[in-house]
Order: sequence, then C-alpha cells, then structure tokens
Amino acid sequence: MNSFIRWPLADTALNGDRKRVLLLSYFFPPCDLIGARRPAGLAHWLPEFGWDPVVITAGWGNTQADIIEVPHQDRLQRMREASRSHQAVARAVSAGTGHTAALKTIFRHIIRNGLHWYDCHRGWSAKAIQAGIDAGRKTQVDLVWATCDPFSMAFAAQQIATALQVPYIIDLRDPLPEYLLERTVSRHWLGKAMRGATAVTLAAPMCSTPVLQRARDGGADYCILSGAWQSKHQASESSEKFTLLHAGTLHGQQRDPRPLLDGIAQLVRDVPGFAEDARLCLIGGDSHFITTNPEYRSLEALAVIHGRMPYHDVVRYMRQASVLLIINGPNFYFADPVPGKFYDYLPFDAPVLAVGGRGGILQELLNWSGAGAWAGSSAEVATYLLAQYHAWLQRKVIKSMRDPDALTYLSQQRMAREFAEVFRGVSGRRDIRYETRSPWTR
Repeated sequence: MNSFIRWPLADTALNGDRKRVLLLSYFFPPCDLIGARRPAGLAHWLPEFGWDPVVITAGWGNTQADIIEVPHQDRLQRMREASRSHQAVARAVSAGTGHTAALKTIFRHIIRNGLHWYDCHRGWSAKAIQAGIDAGRKTQVDLVWATCDPFSMAFAAQQIATALQVPYIIDLRDPLPEYLLERTVSRHWLGKAMRGATAVTLAAPMCSTPVLQRARDGGADYCILSGAWQSKHQASESSEKFTLLHAGTLHGQQRDPRPLLDGIAQLVRDVPGFAEDARLCLIGGDSHFITTNPEYRSLEALAVIHGRMPYHDVVRYMRQASVLLIINGPNFYFADPVPGKFYDYLPFDAPVLAVGGRGGILQELLNWSGAGAWAGSSAEVATYLLAQYHAWLQRKVIKSMRDPDALTYLSQQRMAREFAEVFRGVSGRRDIRYETRSPWTR
C-alpha cells in the first residue's frame, strides 16, 4: 500500500454547526456517465453529516435550486475561439512582428484548443469560475470541492477559493496525466492548483502517482472509494440460458475482450452442451466487436448484441444474468482501477467476473465483498465460467452472496461520511482521523 495514502475514519455523529460546500463537477445527473455518480452521491448524502451542498455543473437539464448549471462548450464556440486565434495571427503578421511571432501564436492556439485537458479549461471551466464565485458569495460557502476530470476543475477550484478566501479540496477520479513531467509539473497550472489545495482526495490508491506526489511535494492525501450507485437489492431471475452479461463500452477495445472471448471459445470446444446453453449478452456503443472480428466468428451464434440503452432497461438484463462481466485492458489498472461497473453490479445477486488487465484493488474488492473474482488469462476465465455453468445447470440461477459489512462500507452513505470528516478537518483546520491501511486489510 502506498505510504502517502491515508484512509479517513468517520463516525455518524454530527458535530458542530452546519456548513456549506461548493461542489464543482462537470458531470452531474441527469447526465448518465460514470463521472456523474460520485458527486451525485456526495450531494445526496452530505446534508446528513452537516454539510449543505451547492453544485456547479454543465448544462445537463437539472432544475433544482441548489444546482447551478453553466452551459458547456459547443462546436460553434470552438469555431469562434479558432477564429479569434486566426485573427491574432493576422494581427501579428500585419504588425510586422514577423513569422516567428505568428508561428508562436499558432502553436499556442494548437496547445490551448487542440488538447483535451486545455480545451475543457478554455471551453467551460473559465465560465464556471465566475458562476462559482457568485454562488459562493451568495450562499457564504465554507469550502470548495472539485472532482476531476476534466482536470481544469482543479484550476477552477483554486480560482474560486482564492476569491472567496476559503480552503479547497481536489478530488481525483483518475490519475494525473503523464504529460506532466517532473520539470513541468511545478510551474504548470494543474501542478500549482494541486499544490495549493488544502487536501486531495482519491477515488483509488492508484491515483496517487509520482506526478501527483511531485505536485503535492510528497504530502499525504486521502483515499475515499466511491459508493454503490444504488442500494436497493436486485434479486436474480432464473434464465433458460447460461447468460454472460457485459454492460458498458469497450472504449475502442482499450478494454480488451479477447481473454474473455478466448475462454468462452475454449468452453464451446471442450464442454458438451455449453454452446447450446450459453448466451453472451453485450450492451454498449461498441459491442459489435466479435461480429466484426473474424477470429471470433464461432461465437456469433452465442452473442446477443445491443447498443446503448436506458439504464432501467439495462437493470432488467442484469437481473437475468448468470454472470456479470467487467472487461479491462492492459492499462486500465491505472486509468480505471475500480471500474464504475463494479459499484453498479454490487446490488445484484449474480457473481461478477473481472477479466484482463491486472487484478490489483479490483481483485481485492471482489474477494472482500464476496461479489466474485478476477481472471487474468483465458484459461482462468474458462475455469471460473465452467464452475458457474455447473451451478447454473442445477438451479438455472446463480447467486454470489455479498458480505453485508463490505456492502455497508461500499455505500454512498459511507463515502459521504468520510468526505464530511475531511471537510470538517479542512474547514476547521484540525487533524483528520485516518488509517494508513485500507479497510479490507485491517
């Protein structure tokens, strides 16, 4: 375990007067992307622990009074920014500053508008800064919290907190980008925002990368895992097919389905009756992978391919699944160490099989919660699925009972309680109670 990471400890007691926190998150419901889940759970549960939230987010169509929407950047705005940059080039040339100055202006335009991390800052965060300052002054907030990415949220939090003269906390759902080299992180706006934050909270230990440690001058930060997206138990339904379900995009095969498909193909070859009984259900925008890859034509008869669909329809499919699948890629150990799908699957009865990448914290959480297992190779996939297939043959339904203590910990309520502990410590400038070990290793 990384020695820089601390795990907050918190009880349910509400100590002291109520306070107000300004939450900055580009993603927020009704946006249904994973980035919206963590701040949504925080906003819902924080009032129970003495913190009243005001949310600054993009224009997703929310009408609640304490959620302030700043319309996000559209294609027309990008065109206007590009036009202004070209006008600046023309002025530089006409002013006789020469081709060197013109080229520098063009280069700055490419950097500011071509890279995703800067585009988010240019396109939306600058407008969110003023909205945050106005909201903070009106409601007299005691603290600013921002979740990244986009990483420009860190810069926005710094600017708002400076104007309001309150502390700020940066929350990292993902590791800092590796383009920040050691020689640049200290003077980069993102490095400065991280260094100025009173605290940094992490969605997983892997977010504490060397880049972050350099930006924070080696200071300790607090790991607060996300919570399950819903707490309502979802009972499994019997199915006439041994149904393997993956609900989520493959990100252009960055999530590599081949170990899973190879393991299934092995069972089709070696286990009598498996091909007739099994069904592979894939839900997501790029789930057509196996139908376009000649290597897996033998699995086409097993496959049921769906595109994107509303979440309430996905829930119905998940209740009917025999095994729920998480597909990782070789780099997702760092890029997505605890996939949002893990929390999505927790309330269901069916066992969860995570495939590919490295086991890491995801394997630990699957084991600790009793939800399922991780397989790093096609042979391990085949072994696990064969055992579940034999169980399904007996009962037509499979249940992997979750540990109730783990479910309590892996809840949004616990997540908000630990955030409230950090918030109280930061705003009151007092010590924050913490452990240096993860809850499942204590």
